[in-house]
Amino acid sequence: MASEALFDQIKVNMKILFINPPYTNFEGMKESGGHLLPLSFGYLASYAKKQIPGLEFEVLDCEAEGLNYQQIEERAKNAKPDMVGIIAPTPSMKHVYKIAEIIKEIYPNTPIIVGGIHATALPKRTMEEGKKIDFIVIGEGEATFAELLQALKNDQKDFSNIAGLCWREKSKIIINQSRELIKDLDEIPLPARDIFNLKLYRSAPTKIVSEENATPIITSRGCPFDCSHCPSKIVWRGCVRYRSADNVIAEIEECVDRYNLREFNFYDDIFTINKDRAIEICNKIIEKKLRIYWICFARAGAIDDELAQIMKKAGCRKISFGLESGNQNILNLMGKRATVEKGRESV
Repeated sequence: MASEALFDQIKVNMKILFINPPYTNFEGMKESGGHLLPLSFGYLASYAKKQIPGLEFEVLDCEAEGLNYQQIEERAKNAKPDMVGIIAPTPSMKHVYKIAEIIKEIYPNTPIIVGGIHATALPKRTMEEGKKIDFIVIGEGEATFAELLQALKNDQKDFSNIAGLCWREKSKIIINQSRELIKDLDEIPLPARDIFNLKLYRSAPTKIVSEENATPIITSRGCPFDCSHCPSKIVWRGCVRYRSADNVIAEIEECVDRYNLREFNFYDDIFTINKDRAIEICNKIIEKKLRIYWICFARAGAIDDELAQIMKKAGCRKISFGLESGNQNILNLMGKRATVEKGRESV
């Protein structure tokens, strides 16, 4: 059983503080010129709210605000959370561990949940190094996170039945069975952008394609390729799942109508991998006369003239190609399954 004292303060109405740790902008020293909101928090919040009543969410974005540890401590004190969730990319791990220590100094009995690429790839090591971390959500997080919140709300002490979870049983680190990926992405509610201070966010200089307010958007999850340098396969396991075109358009319309967001960073690993679906989304943008501007990711060989033309008509202003190298030997060593010539043709 987990430590009983850990969960004494969980309430009927629970407040969850999401923390995006510093990345490059610690103490405001290396402002990158732009930050996009951590969309995973929006998905976790909307999914959990659909399953569980009485949840409140707040986001503390240390990277976007350029906060130091003292400022993080003050903001955490003011938030008075019942639970803290921290996202964990590899370059930020020293900050993740330090923030967990800060939280436990203020709130010794507040559960700390960590998720993200680094924690998913190395859950046991993350728990060993981050001794103040109570739980790790491994991989796709929505269902695991919601089940964990429900268990804590029910004052549950044994978490062995929650798939996709890593947790502590006193001094022992337990990794539960893996969780199946969500089959129908349309079942996931649109991400809760209302939990963010949208004034904090704007595209980085290399991603700006308009003078409009910007947001990331994800229309699919996963990539069928196995490039050696890419962590996508760790989370999405090499399969690709797609949201329906209508579901994507509903999110775009919500962004435009509710939040005045008209610039979109399509964060799909490869937006153009399914040509027919990409064309369907573009056609619906055109049919609805949505005045938007966007950038997406693609790879060598995953675009042609027909698709490029309709993407442009639908508001695409820039494509980031994962070319990686102009040397075929390097591409082969990376497992890119691409050629230099295909890169030239795509550009």
